[in-house]
Amino acid sequence: MWQLLLDLQFQSNSPDAGEAFVELILFLLGLFVYFIPTLVARRKRNSAAIFVLNLFLGWTLVGWVVALVWALTKDSQPGQDLRLAG
Repeated sequence: MWQLLLDLQFQSNSPDAGEAFVELILFLLGLFVYFIPTLVARRKRNSAAIFVLNLFLGWTLVGWVVALVWALTKDSQPGQDLRLAG
């Protein structure tokens, strides 16, 4: 009797293939959402810096939003200098 209960307990604690598949899909979806700023910035001049910011500070919501805003901003033209009005 006790052996049967122990067998049932160990069987109920092990995830079946369906649960493992769902967990894998959720993990991959989370990874995709986490790296959205990097994916948006893939053609930008500062894409490596945006990736590093996203990788190390993306777990904070502020770091993720900053990386996303930076990825969505337009690159300045190479010959264009920014002058202060004055």
